[in-house]
Amino acid sequence: MRFLCLHGAIGNIDNINIQLDPLVKQMATDGFASFHYINGPVLVSPPAGFTEYFGIGPHYRWLEDGGVAENSMISRVRKSPHGSCPEDVMRALGNGWDGRWINHHQVMEYLYDTLEKNPDIDGIIGYSEGATMAASLILDEDRKAQETGRPRHIRCAIFITGWPPLSPEEDVVLADESDYTLDIPTLHVVGADDPYRYGALALFNICDPDTAAMFDTGRGHTIPRSGPIITELGNASVSEDKCATGVHAIIARGQGGGDDLNVMSTLSDLILKQIPGSTTLGLPYDHGNVLTNLDKLYTVHDGTLLMQQFVQEYSESCPQTKIVGAVIMMDSLCGTSEVGVLFVAPLARTYNSTIIAAIAYGDETYFPGMPWNVGNCTLGIGMYQLLPRLNPALCGPFTSSMHSYCDYGDEQCCSPYPEDGNAAHHGYIWKYNQDVVDFIKHRLATID
Repeated sequence: MRFLCLHGAIGNIDNINIQLDPLVKQMATDGFASFHYINGPVLVSPPAGFTEYFGIGPHYRWLEDGGVAENSMISRVRKSPHGSCPEDVMRALGNGWDGRWINHHQVMEYLYDTLEKNPDIDGIIGYSEGATMAASLILDEDRKAQETGRPRHIRCAIFITGWPPLSPEEDVVLADESDYTLDIPTLHVVGADDPYRYGALALFNICDPDTAAMFDTGRGHTIPRSGPIITELGNASVSEDKCATGVHAIIARGQGGGDDLNVMSTLSDLILKQIPGSTTLGLPYDHGNVLTNLDKLYTVHDGTLLMQQFVQEYSESCPQTKIVGAVIMMDSLCGTSEVGVLFVAPLARTYNSTIIAAIAYGDETYFPGMPWNVGNCTLGIGMYQLLPRLNPALCGPFTSSMHSYCDYGDEQCCSPYPEDGNAAHHGYIWKYNQDVVDFIKHRLATID
């Protein structure tokens, strides 16, 4: 999916690119999305006292009002009135204001020209005033489709702290005054501390309630840029038509940083090549600078919770897609029952129909004699002797989906001998990747 990205008032391509960068990276991780940026058509200057806030120019807006709104609307929003509903607040904001948007037709033509020149665009992201323009374009596309038969380009939208659209008559479209509805899937990013939040809620209210989702960052009139919010928001952005038709593989490598798969990219490539319609995702947990055993405990704990979160959120977005997990999956499914590790509860057993394969290479929680064990190790006396899983029964609901590969000579899961630089631990990808893919294909073919 390719998204057209519209900056906020008094913005430009450069600052929206920086603002969206963490979200863009999250959404593009599995090849789900690409992005196209354009400047607004109206050249403006920041209001007095706000030059540093808006960054390096030139600056642009989407809506031309002769300069009236650049000061008065900012002042009005900061003294935002209260009302019984978002629509009342929007009406109160407009009372007594003599400004007028005068370029609605021109900006629509500018956006249509962009779509014609970039026919692969089928989604839109708008921030603040850009969200108003994005919503206005969606309404206008619907109107043109009905009047002229012109095919619609935009199939989904992400609105970040936006306001309702403008109708062709240049009126703000409010749910209790208009029959207009945004009838495509929409994701609404709002902030509990945003002075513009009533506008964002009014925008949400004119969207199809069956396909509109709201995501509250708990922050102000900003684009979230870090932390779990980005992960959650990126996952929430998966549209149903982009769900994997093969399998969706969530892969966590060992040492490394971010979502880099490191050597596990070989397994990802094999899944994509041999199971059509599949997608793969590198779990973005930081295992790149683990210097102590305590660091490792926290890293593995955080990665385990993140894997559970990814499984849950993707399953909610794509309930028909079967999920494959690799490496850090054991604690994610079974919870932790090892001595000296941070507690994680097992994943709910209801996910056993969604997760069709859970793969571990050289798992330090290896326990001998389990039905999911694969490889030639029968000992389970590795160098981390406090980590064997003490309650493997917790894995029960996922037994048929699990393969844990452990070979003799792997000091993480089996034995420190022979003393050959732990070669067995680093050889799984070359020895077993094809076996893993065959197991996934078998499970995919036989699962209900």
